[in-house]
Amino acid sequence: MFIDSATAVQVNLKPKMVSMGTQTFTPLTSPDPTDGEEDLSVISDASWVPGDQMSEEDEEVLCEEPSPTCDPHQNGIDKLIVCQEELMALFAICPACCEKSDSRIVQQEGTFVKIEQVCACGYQRFWQNQPILHRNMPTCNLLLSGAIHFSGCLATQTLRMMTLFGLQCISTSTFFRHQRRYTIPVIIQAWQNEQAKNFSDLKAMDGGLVVAGDCR
Repeated sequence: MFIDSATAVQVNLKPKMVSMGTQTFTPLTSPDPTDGEEDLSVISDASWVPGDQMSEEDEEVLCEEPSPTCDPHQNGIDKLIVCQEELMALFAICPACCEKSDSRIVQQEGTFVKIEQVCACGYQRFWQNQPILHRNMPTCNLLLSGAIHFSGCLATQTLRMMTLFGLQCISTSTFFRHQRRYTIPVIIQAWQNEQAKNFSDLKAMDGGLVVAGDCR
């Protein structure tokens, strides 16, 4: 095969351009409590506003069944996971006559559960798995919101994991309500208290405080 020297051969040496994009991650803001995430919790929490007046039904419950005094150090007490079937078995026998009795769950809100036990002999009692804070707010519901917030975990993922595990927990709207009304104000108050303490310690130093800069 022979190639004529007069024949011109054109070669395209232009490099091929490939467009490559970069992906950036923008942190998501906390969803509004009104977003449709209520289905992540098995039990829907009733909305609660500190400034609202208590309903007549709530007042009747408080009058009939006085809530025990809440220990301010409930966060340091161990919490145990108990299966519902094993829990209800504890109320199958009447402690008064030692006969079989009827028991049922009368209230369940987030991590809170209240059980009523009734026997034919006339014995009746109510049992709840945790103390109640002011305005009928379960203690562990608030403690769970604080633990999620203070540990830096994502609320939606944490609560979804608990739901998949079958553990009764609060809803995402309840978490963001607790975050807005309790945990964030507590963080701000703790920071202000620590700042005031540091200022007080600096003022009490002998000779005052000498501040030096690097001319910037």
